[in-house]
Amino acid sequence: MNIKLKIIHAIKGVGPIEVIMTAIKTTYAVLGFSKDSTCGGTHGCWGDCDGGCSFLLTWMSSGSGVSFKMKTSLSSNADQWAGFGISTSASMQNASVSSCLMTSGSLAPENSYNAASGNTNSVVSNPTDGLSGLSADFTNSIMTCELTRSNTN
Repeated sequence: MNIKLKIIHAIKGVGPIEVIMTAIKTTYAVLGFSKDSTCGGTHGCWGDCDGGCSFLLTWMSSGSGVSFKMKTSLSSNADQWAGFGISTSASMQNASVSSCLMTSGSLAPENSYNAASGNTNSVVSNPTDGLSGLSADFTNSIMTCELTRSNTN
């Protein structure tokens, strides 16, 4: 089952943007995790946290950027990813995408870009350009990825 959410978020000097997160729920059941206590207070949040979360995206303004934290339950440390896109289009055309990739058990945050067609995604030439505060972890079947996106990139 695919789940998609569009969030309108305003960034000073940039105006409203849409944050769209797509989650792909698999048939591999894992226990999950608790909802972040800062949700709805100091952080914006979106996830499927009714009784426990299998994915959660949190964000908050952070100086000259926006800090994001993605958490998702995974069935294994096989090649998988979680990400979110920022676009002016609900179809995610011309979207700037930030992802956390797990490849052979190793985690790496990166930026990519959805083409105007909305059907292809390409990693940018410097995949961490405009990102700071990078951290990623996979513990007890939970992938956690944190990054701050610059407002000017």
